[in-house]
Amino acid sequence: MNRFADDPHLAALVFDRDLVLLDVAGSWITRAGASMAINSGSRAVARQWSGAIYDAFAEIDGIHYASSMDGNASAYAFYDRAEQHIQPSSPPFDARLSAARLAPGLSRAAQRLGYRMI
Repeated sequence: MNRFADDPHLAALVFDRDLVLLDVAGSWITRAGASMAINSGSRAVARQWSGAIYDAFAEIDGIHYASSMDGNASAYAFYDRAEQHIQPSSPPFDARLSAARLAPGLSRAAQRLGYRMI
């Protein structure tokens, strides 16, 4: 895990309303004709499904899915339509991953995942 390449940030966002998310972490994806392999298979296939979901459900702001990188823990992808609900003030948290204050937490996360932190 390289905390310096391309100047990555960790930021928190505040939305002006609860977002509407489609839960594809459960059986919905199977009922829709796919399988949970969508979480760990081809990214191109996952993008195609996401595009079809986006087009079919104009009322949703994103999806809740099972992370293939963190043992099926909850993960979220927000669509561009959620952007209009981000409160315009500064985010409550925004820090470069290279910041010394983030190093202990990032180190623990990297160790848990078996990553080497740079």
